[in-house]
Amino acid sequence: MIAFACPGCRKSLKVKEEFAGRSTRCPACKAQLVVPAPVSPLLKGSPPALADSSELTWQPGDRVLAHWPKEVSWWYAGKVHEAHADRILVEFDDGDQCWLTPDQVKPINIAVGSRVFGRWKQGGTFFPGTVSVVQDDNLHIQFDDGDSEWTRLKWVRVDRGAPLSLAASSGHSFQELGSSSPSGTVRPRDEWAAARKLLKTWWPLGAALAFLLAAWIFVSLDSSESVSSPEEAYNAGYTWGSAIKQKGVAAATKTYSGTKNHPDFPLYQKNPSYRAAFHHGLGHGLEGAPRKYLSIYGIP
Repeated sequence: MIAFACPGCRKSLKVKEEFAGRSTRCPACKAQLVVPAPVSPLLKGSPPALADSSELTWQPGDRVLAHWPKEVSWWYAGKVHEAHADRILVEFDDGDQCWLTPDQVKPINIAVGSRVFGRWKQGGTFFPGTVSVVQDDNLHIQFDDGDSEWTRLKWVRVDRGAPLSLAASSGHSFQELGSSSPSGTVRPRDEWAAARKLLKTWWPLGAALAFLLAAWIFVSLDSSESVSSPEEAYNAGYTWGSAIKQKGVAAATKTYSGTKNHPDFPLYQKNPSYRAAFHHGLGHGLEGAPRKYLSIYGIP
């Protein structure tokens, strides 16, 4: 039987060992929980010994636990990028790379019942707990404070000085990113590596969206003052001439400057037919206007 406490109400529960790793509900508080792995076999002895790392032959792509050079008290997950007899290039799951000696690299031996430190909700603090389920790089951790969650190897580290079993794992406390302890210093660059990877992945899409937005704004502004036919240019000229006749040149300019109803509209400078249509409409719009306005545009 597996004996454990509900993380919600702390009620003592017992289930058969065959239900280890399965999801269930507490009969008292109805909280969702995962049945932990049986610990009795682990308490009878230490985990199986691993082969000496120096005797292993590594291949690119092999998944490993390795030391960050400045934090030799902790194992972090990564993969072999390049391997030689006396040195191994490891790419850690957070994106960092470094050359290591064979004794600083070992196979990933995290299993059900292993003691690990996990970053709760991928935050900046490592909390101690016990692995209850392993599915490739996905782990379910039962934390010592009663909480539990699914996480990935990249958010987990292993204490080099402590056994992976539950036999001698008591006494650990949480560690914050960037803090110091007798057992080593936490790697503070995980958050930055994730941010750099996110920026590298998404910035091309962001740049493309910004370009499309700018193009849409330009087209919208341009299309709001466009002329599509000589008839429309004629009407614009007529509007300009009528405005001059009613308000004078200064007032008309203030109203229509920069629009299709003004003679300086760029399209009229490029298209002779539109310019002629505008001038024709202008002449009709100025009919009956004082001669000083007619002379400005050469209208007899």
